[in-house]
Amino acid sequence: MSDADNHSHDAQDAAIDLADAVGSFDSALLARTSAAQRVQQLYARQVLYDFADAMWDDIKARGLDKIQEQYAGIRGLAAELVTAAEVAIHKAREDPDAVLNYNPDQARHAEKERKAAFQKWLGGATREQIRQALETANPNDILDLAEAKALRTR
Repeated sequence: MSDADNHSHDAQDAAIDLADAVGSFDSALLARTSAAQRVQQLYARQVLYDFADAMWDDIKARGLDKIQEQYAGIRGLAAELVTAAEVAIHKAREDPDAVLNYNPDQARHAEKERKAAFQKWLGGATREQIRQALETANPNDILDLAEAKALRTR
């Protein structure tokens, strides 16, 4: 096994060891939080995992095998954090949507309004404004901004 392979496995093992080491503390803390806090933890952890998974796909698509092997630990740790929050919610017999009074129709309406406002801004934005916005953009807008920047540079 090469030094690079050893490093990859070391990175994965370190992430697994970290998840194992803090798992009982994480579970205990989740058990002591309120129902709303547990659900917020689940949603935050899911966002982290979704980002890690998207990065994993990007690394894989670029054929960066060594980086992918090293990154596997981060992705795995993010998945373990989601699972811990899901288990805590299940043990407490809570419905995440009910806890936060989530209404899918309201969420869809809010997203439509966000997209409309973004498109309106984008229609009058200069290339420089788009470049600056990329630095601090809401993750929902990042791909739209990147595409708009690419189209305006052609």
